Amino acid sequence: MAAAAATSVTLTAASQQQLQQQGEARPLVVFDIDETLLSNMPQILDPEAWPWEQWVAAAQAEPLQPMLALYTALCSHGYSIALVTGRHEASRNSTMANLQRAGYGALCSKHSSSSSAYVPCCYDALLMRPANDTRLASVYKPWARAQLLAGGRYVLAALLGDQFSDINGPGIEAGSEVQAYKLPNPFYFIL
Repeated sequence: MAAAAATSVTLTAASQQQLQQQGEARPLVVFDIDETLLSNMPQILDPEAWPWEQWVAAAQAEPLQPMLALYTALCSHGYSIALVTGRHEASRNSTMANLQRAGYGALCSKHSSSSSAYVPCCYDALLMRPANDTRLASVYKPWARAQLLAGGRYVLAALLGDQFSDINGPGIEAGSEVQAYKLPNPFYFIL
């Protein structure tokens, strides 16, 4: 919990500098979902009982509590939040239901945002793979983040994920002010 709060404070100071430089752009924190916000431990430990598609459809993944605390702190500090996942578009409804059940809120409506003091935490965007997308995560995820940033509405403040594809790509070069945090994942590695 202390680490989550410390990260939140560090990001708040960095984003204030970015906001002054970017004008109207809002600071954006991008999270991965699986093994970052949600734990798929039951499916990982017993994949025969829980084939991946069944597991996702069941929407039973539990939150990773330190990440939920960080997510909530960032939301309360006025950050815009986006989620970029390797899950396919067909699982959008179950993914959104699981996120809400786990405490991450819902997709922000046009009348609310993750930086609004009057609504519970919500996320500004949920980017999912198109149905036939077979690109490596290391290609897909940077492309998806670029789509988020293309309109100039956001300035990237931080990336959090359990795979290098969650924290690599354009805008994350050496000397960049974007903060990238890779969480450990002892179960699998994705290219």
